[in-house]
Amino acid sequence: MSTVLSRVGELEVVGVQDGAAFMAAGVFGDPDSDAHRAMLGPDGRVELPISAFVVRTGETTALIDAGLGNRVVEWQPEGLGPQKLEGGRLPDELAAAGIDLADIDVVLLTHLHLDHNGWMWSDGGPTFPNATVRFGAADWDAIVEGSASESGRMMRAIADVGRACPIERDGEVLPGISALATPGHTPGHTTFVLSSGAERAMILGDAISCPVQIDVGKPRPGGAPVVLVAVQLSVPGLYLPPLLKAMPPKNPPQMIISLPVQTAV
Repeated sequence: MSTVLSRVGELEVVGVQDGAAFMAAGVFGDPDSDAHRAMLGPDGRVELPISAFVVRTGETTALIDAGLGNRVVEWQPEGLGPQKLEGGRLPDELAAAGIDLADIDVVLLTHLHLDHNGWMWSDGGPTFPNATVRFGAADWDAIVEGSASESGRMMRAIADVGRACPIERDGEVLPGISALATPGHTPGHTTFVLSSGAERAMILGDAISCPVQIDVGKPRPGGAPVVLVAVQLSVPGLYLPPLLKAMPPKNPPQMIISLPVQTAV
């Protein structure tokens, strides 16, 4: 089991995994960077956790993202080699942390891709029977409306039982948890900001999903090195420091953001 317990001020945060993604390093950045070579497995792919986070805020228990579900997804983009997602562990990991599926009051989804909402519906009903499901409103038209995908079918089922509640604007969604629109990876992609006292944490979803997106550049004259982060955003500099340079156009768009090393931890 991979359960990790931490705190952000008075907020209790439990990190869990639903499984893993096995992705070609070139999906995220420069696969030949010396800084990233140790991350590559024997097959040249990067193994990433499919993560979720339980946040206890006051009397409310929230789950941020909901894994892939009990499924395996494989595909092979042109020129990148085989990719694979494996899920299924989330209910057991929650149980190991002493959290029942019925304990979840709110599910906050960073976006509506299948590896983030995969446990929304199982065995003929909502996997989290008491939970309201919140997500960036722009993802509904882009991913759910008229879609025959598994993600679309599950979200329509959640709406049919009155549990879907789109997030229409930035701001607090629960005490200590705020939504911040970070479109790019999907139109409704949302970052969740945990805040308690002087402490902050950001659940970035897939705006930044892999350390291969991060590299350390040369020091500026008289200054510290910078960290270069390839961020999937459609609004330059939306919540990170100023844009350094743009990568070639992609879909979704990626940009390079410069961060002083000491602020990138």
